[in-house]
Amino acid sequence: TLGVDEPYRMFTSRAERRLSLRQDNVFYRLADASYQLGLIEKTFYDEIKSEHELVNQVIRDLRSGKNNENILKLLGRDDTNLTFIHEFTQNTLSDRTALAIWAEIRYEPYLKRDMQEIQKAEYMQELEIPETLDFTFIPGLSKELQEKLIKHKPKTIAHASLIPGMTPAAIAVLIFKIKEHKKVL
Repeated sequence: TLGVDEPYRMFTSRAERRLSLRQDNVFYRLADASYQLGLIEKTFYDEIKSEHELVNQVIRDLRSGKNNENILKLLGRDDTNLTFIHEFTQNTLSDRTALAIWAEIRYEPYLKRDMQEIQKAEYMQELEIPETLDFTFIPGLSKELQEKLIKHKPKTIAHASLIPGMTPAAIAVLIFKIKEHKKVL
């Protein structure tokens, strides 16, 4: 959304919140917009919505077990053995649906942590960047980002996040360094 100054260097690693941009949930994420834009038929849209509700229902059912024993059984496996999910529910599930259930459960702690980072970053948007902060000696920032920060001289975290190529991880490093810098002063 911010544009790029080097289009040949577009990487999936640059996608913000890429953990939630998985192929197993693409239909659920894009169904509403696709339908509103007339890209998919109502019958397909309804199928996607009912499948998504089924995924959510099976996850709720899995969690309803004593002390999350069903979740622990599922996560205790070394692979994505979908047989447990198929056997657990009374519903007939496609392998895609079972995989979506497994992925939602498997990635849940990471998605929660990601949401906490989003909330933290939103809270820190107005954090001012001291003029005395030297970007060239911030470990964790690439040389490219250091140069961009020096060039643009952002006044706040919100301004820094608008710099093309600035990643959520780089913003987190910058916030940490600002707090550390303020303690020294």
